[in-house]
Amino acid sequence: MIRALLRFGVITIAGLLFCVAPAHASLIGPTQCEGNPKIGDFHKGDWSTLKIEFDNDFQAGTHTEGPLTVRIWQENGSFGWESNLPICSVIVKGGPAANVYHYFPNYTPITDIGLVAPHNASSGKNYGISHVDFAASPVPEPATMLLVGTGLIAVAALTKKRKK
Repeated sequence: MIRALLRFGVITIAGLLFCVAPAHASLIGPTQCEGNPKIGDFHKGDWSTLKIEFDNDFQAGTHTEGPLTVRIWQENGSFGWESNLPICSVIVKGGPAANVYHYFPNYTPITDIGLVAPHNASSGKNYGISHVDFAASPVPEPATMLLVGTGLIAVAALTKKRKK
């Protein structure tokens, strides 16, 4: 019984680590949307959102709005980000369109790299980024809570067994 519980706990913890592992924008690929889409166009309800606007050039830094904090940086013609909450979607606006990166429900990462603005066919490069929107749920998903709880139970059972 304890062995089975221990195995289940190890698998649960490994699954939890996989759930918060970094995603990569190339794995999910953006959906290009014309115009100026907003987070509310894709997610209804009580989502934590953060909008970062750029005057002329991309500016790396840390930005906070409510419970959501995101740090962004530039690398090799794209940008990366990390967050204190799992991110469900990112909208990267540039030119007459936006690239929308939907992570939820397959991923809920706390970091990603390789995000870009839409491609400009006339210049052969990506448009400059005018703003980036992030959406995160401030409340952990029930499945994540179940994974954490099960892992803690397994660790407690293992500790109790070693004390005997």
